[in-house]
Amino acid sequence: GKKKRDVLTAEQAREIFLLRDKKTEHTNNKWSVATGVKFGVSPKTIRDIWTGRTWLDATRELWGREDFRSISRRSRHSAPSIQSHIELHREQASGPRTYFSV
Repeated sequence: GKKKRDVLTAEQAREIFLLRDKKTEHTNNKWSVATGVKFGVSPKTIRDIWTGRTWLDATRELWGREDFRSISRRSRHSAPSIQSHIELHREQASGPRTYFSV
């Protein structure tokens, strides 16, 4: 029979995201296997977190500029929220605005 997998928390998803190896495009299979064993989930679950397929809301605050670009290219469904997040950071960097859009 299949081994029961643990369910991750948002905090664990953030920890997993921080464990990715940017040099290998987040797909290093040995590293995803080892990380999966540590957290009791499959290597695919780990890679999905690393590539932004899952746990977007939990990990978004940890993304760098390149993460926003690569994740928004791969994930059509999350693109509007990613774009909003990028715009928010641009506004914060450039100072306050006198108008708001909904």
